[in-house]
This record gives sequence, structure tokens and C-alpha cells, in this order.
Amino acid sequence: MVIAHLYSDLLNLYGNDGNIKMLVRKLHQIGEKVEVVYPTVNDEMDFSKYDLVYIGSGIEEYQKIAIEDLKKYKDDIKKAIKNNKTFLITGNALDMFGKELVNGNTTIKGLNIFDYNSKFVKRIRKDVVYETDFLKKPILGYENHNYVLENNENPLWDNQSIRVNNFIGTYVEGPILVRNPEFLKYLFNIIVKDKKKLDKLNLNLEEKAYKNFNKLLTEK
Repeated sequence: MVIAHLYSDLLNLYGNDGNIKMLVRKLHQIGEKVEVVYPTVNDEMDFSKYDLVYIGSGIEEYQKIAIEDLKKYKDDIKKAIKNNKTFLITGNALDMFGKELVNGNTTIKGLNIFDYNSKFVKRIRKDVVYETDFLKKPILGYENHNYVLENNENPLWDNQSIRVNNFIGTYVEGPILVRNPEFLKYLFNIIVKDKKKLDKLNLNLEEKAYKNFNKLLTEK
């Protein structure tokens, strides 16, 4: 299995590399061979070879650099999404895949993979609990972003998250896979081809941590 952590040198705020560490550790646990690659600006990228693509948060300056670099792969990304390749996009990396990032009279052109726009707002900083229709337990995490999605036609658990085929995007940081073992298992069901290996997945410690974190959030 090949995991591509794109722009890990530019877009890696809030401990988002913890998502990759969790993926690798748990994939090894079930006996899956894993290669993690770290393509960045001006590197050659082959989306047909990646089993999972991950991009995390970054400051706007670095975000613009990543957008410009990814534009040459726009058609490849669209094809990969159409062919059910798995993407996990967290934090403000989600803004990169829409039409535009609009901040007053300033507009940054996005990749235009999806039809939504991102509108600048007063900074949002909050712990979050999101109920879903595909998980038994809510998603727990943290958000810290200056944009919100408008005209999102493919919401996942709210209109500030997206699901198209196996492209999953959310403003939730956390990192999301560390804090949400059921969501990690859900993702494994998508990317692990040999489903028998999933029987080896042990999330007991993560479930205990989830329970404690959920208690902290609900008691606030």
C-alpha cells in the first residue's frame, strides 16, 4: 500500500502528521505493507499509484504555493476521484479543492475540482462533536480556520465537510484519525483490500482515549 502525504513540509499544522503515524502503525498491526511518500513542490506525482492521498492544514501563503503546484495535476486528481481513489483532506486544505477562496476584494483561485467556494470569516476556533449517519459514535475534534464552504453540494456530516466517492474532506483537525478510532476503522474498510486482515485491528487503547475525550467535551 502506498500513502502519499502531500506537502508535509508546508501543510502540517496542529499535529496533522499524527494521522499518517496512526495509519502506518495500525496498518503494520494488521500485517499490511506500507510505503509512505512525501511529494512536495516541483516533485513528480502519480496519483494512479497512491492508495491514499493525505493533505493537512497550513498558513495561507503555503496554501497558495500548494494550489499552484497541484494545478498541473488537476485532471489526474479528477480521474483518481472518479476511479474511487481515497483522499483524506483535513483543515484548511479543504479550501484548495473548490473554485475560489474569497476574502473581501481578494480572490485566490482554487483547483476547481468541486463547485463550492470558500468565504473568509472571523476565525473559528472550537472543539466539535459531529453526529454521522455512517458511524455509531460521533466525530470528535478541533477546528481552527478562517474560511467556510458555500454551495457545498456533497456534505458529509455537515455542510462544512465533503464526501465524493472516496474523497473525504473536513475542517476537523485533532488529528482526526487519532481521536476517532471508529472513523479510522471505517477508512480501513475502504483502503484495505484483504478484509480478513481487519480482524487483527486492535483499537482498545484508542477507544478508551476516545471515551475520555468525549467525556471532557460533553462536560464542558
